[in-house]
Amino acid sequence: MAAGQQSGDQTVEKFLLSDEAAVDRLAKPPEAVLVGLEAGRGRGWTFVHLASGTQPGCQRFGPDSLRIPKRFAPFRRLAARMTRSWIPAPENGHNARVADSLPRLRRWGQNFLVDPAVARRILEAASISTGETVVEIGPGDGALTLLAARTGARILAVEIDPLRARRLDRDLPAGSGVTIACGDARYRRIGEWLAEYGFPAPALVLGNLPYNAATPILSRAMEDRGSVSRIVATVQKEVASRLTARPGDSSYGFLSLRCRIFADAQMLFEIPRGAFRPSPRVTSAVVRLVPREPLAEGEALSDLLRAASLAYRSRRKTLPNALASLGGRQRWAYALEAIGKSPLSRAEELSAEQFLDLIRTAQPE
Repeated sequence: MAAGQQSGDQTVEKFLLSDEAAVDRLAKPPEAVLVGLEAGRGRGWTFVHLASGTQPGCQRFGPDSLRIPKRFAPFRRLAARMTRSWIPAPENGHNARVADSLPRLRRWGQNFLVDPAVARRILEAASISTGETVVEIGPGDGALTLLAARTGARILAVEIDPLRARRLDRDLPAGSGVTIACGDARYRRIGEWLAEYGFPAPALVLGNLPYNAATPILSRAMEDRGSVSRIVATVQKEVASRLTARPGDSSYGFLSLRCRIFADAQMLFEIPRGAFRPSPRVTSAVVRLVPREPLAEGEALSDLLRAASLAYRSRRKTLPNALASLGGRQRWAYALEAIGKSPLSRAEELSAEQFLDLIRTAQPE
């Protein structure tokens, strides 16, 4: 059940929410904004008004304040996907603000920075200079992008969400020095992005990274030393702790060791959950990574990463037992004693440098 009507520059359709096929269709249009609700009398019908455009003035209309019958589960799912719902603002402009018409998708880990004070603090930590190349990963709604553009830097903003990439490109002022690229930063090195869009290397990598993608993005970036000067990123506090942990720390693991091989890491400050919309369930932190010459290269680096990965997959085992498939238990026991460690040592007790010494010592002459 649907009916169309004109509302300014919008085409508004009204759907009866008992029609689940219609609700499924509502969730799919790429550029749509939930602009109103209407509750019927007696039978508890609920209507959704969905517009194909947006209005410059809108006021907040939260779905939590609505009395929606429980049997309208499809609407609840739709409201959860859109996160914010809006209705046209009064003509006098009271409480008017720009409408956020785009859904936030959980699969992309979209939690957008909305606290301007936190955004300024991140930019201060990044110390961007005029003319510097900046690659921002996950600009979202542009909280960092718009501030960074004022520094005079050349910015390449990589956004996985095509709708947000299009809107940010549209909203940026002319001559901002920002280029918007749509793609997934997990699967390409920073150098590849720079080469494709004609930006000079090295670049500062900046971003509020999705929690479910931070580790692969950071791993690629810190290993791309020729293309990356430094990284200033917001990540889950747990990830930040693992990046900066030292041997013996409870959070020390394979990511800690890998980071130590390729970069110097520092946790700068924490960010409360309320600085993001929607608010995540965990605390965030800003980290700075400075890539440097790796501890090993070529075959030695491959051997180091392979042995460390194997050891951390069996971290409850002693190192001789965990690495037995790479040359026998006794060989690793002798090598541990040779570098001054107990044969009962486990992976988390060795630093990256000690792991490298262990592998070199265990190699047959």
